[in-house]
Amino acid sequence: MVDSTQSSLAILSSLRCIVMSSPVTLNYELSTVDGLHMQRFQDLRVWQRSHALALEVYRLTKDFPSSERFGITSQLCRAVVSVPTNIAEGTKRIGRQDYARFINIAEGSLAETEYLILLSRDLGFLPPEPTIELLEEIVEIARMLNALRARVEKAVDSR
Repeated sequence: MVDSTQSSLAILSSLRCIVMSSPVTLNYELSTVDGLHMQRFQDLRVWQRSHALALEVYRLTKDFPSSERFGITSQLCRAVVSVPTNIAEGTKRIGRQDYARFINIAEGSLAETEYLILLSRDLGFLPPEPTIELLEEIVEIARMLNALRARVEKAVDSR
């Protein structure tokens, strides 16, 4: 498990560095492409980081007991995937209130992910080091989601 832990930390750190050094800037506004307004969810750093988190959780859950395949493993994977999925879906909603609602759903899924990671640690499925890294990343993603939702809601209020 030590090799897996070291590998896990290295991958999460690498993904974080890639996302943070990306030339893509965080853009909460709609961009114009061929006269049409659209926002690419892949350009949002919060989506990039939540996607990286999902990849890492999937990698870590491969070592969970097979008896948990349809239990905590499945629930954790569904919860973590729901975060970037709801961000992506929200960007394609016409109304900003709807967008804010999908960001809020992503926040709820992230909280579920956080709890399931704590539970996995307490059950001995996750070692302490990767758990700490995952929880630190979750706190940062939660901060980013909150800021994005507040900005979207502010845009709704200012109309």
